[in-house]
Amino acid sequence: MRWILTLVMLVAMSSPAAAQMVPPPMIEEPKMLIGVSGTVWVPQGDADDFADTSIGLRPHFSYRVKPFVAVLATFDYIFVNEIDSVDITYYSVNVGARFIKPRPGLVEPYGELVLGLHQFEADGFDDSGIGFRLGGGVLYPFGQKLVANLGINYSAVSIDAGLGDVDVNALIFEIGVGFKL
Repeated sequence: MRWILTLVMLVAMSSPAAAQMVPPPMIEEPKMLIGVSGTVWVPQGDADDFADTSIGLRPHFSYRVKPFVAVLATFDYIFVNEIDSVDITYYSVNVGARFIKPRPGLVEPYGELVLGLHQFEADGFDDSGIGFRLGGGVLYPFGQKLVANLGINYSAVSIDAGLGDVDVNALIFEIGVGFKL
């Protein structure tokens, strides 16, 4: 009988101690991410009439206001691969939000929506328009501060060309690197 009583007391004393264990402190994830991505633009709509698949460069900055949402600022410059040797310059300045599934130290999927000013210049034509970019991807960690970015997006803007609108739409594939600050 003593054995049973001693065993019951040991179990009873250890249970409250186990229930009161404090979890280890969480390491706070850096809030800022600065990076650059290479992009491949596949033109759609009217853009397909004057450009072939082109490459671009996308510097980007994000600040996490919550673990699952970040404010995002980007600049896209596209090295347009023209069809009829028309000299084209195309770039955009964007701001928006990135929605993240927080998983510190693991692959983090995200979706993003940005609005921006898109500038289109071609032989004798120079105008801009407000457009959007919608997409998603993953952030893959390579340590505490370095991450890789892999994404797919769709960009659309309608620019007034005088006699009508020009729809500059594209499917965009993105691969890049970023540093958490």
